Amino acid sequence: TKKKKKKKKRDNVNNNVFLGGFGGAAFEACPCGAPGTYSSCCSPIHKDVQMFRKATPKEIVRARYAAYSRKLPEFLMMSTHPNNEAFNPDLRAWKESIKLNMYDKFDLNKCVIVEEKYGTTNNDDE
Repeated sequence: TKKKKKKKKRDNVNNNVFLGGFGGAAFEACPCGAPGTYSSCCSPIHKDVQMFRKATPKEIVRARYAAYSRKLPEFLMMSTHPNNEAFNPDLRAWKESIKLNMYDKFDLNKCVIVEEKYGTTNNDDE
């Protein structure tokens, strides 16, 4: 009689490091430089319109930086105001232009917001 060898059941653990499910992205630092992981920082703003609407201007700037870094043209397009000179109403052509041109023109090393300034709501200048 032949004895059958029991196959060891493989799990998603290798050298005490969990490798399952997320491929490490859940623990990846956010490209915007804020403390925390991408999945807890800019990713929710990239993926959820309600989170985008609730975001502060500073969070949106950081999220746009992270979108450049992670090559997310759809978020960049969605977060560009129609009055901005970069806005292109031909969305298909605009997306292709972003994909072809933008990533080779700069290196993303660090996002630093030097100053936050908001316009006044009163009409003191008039």
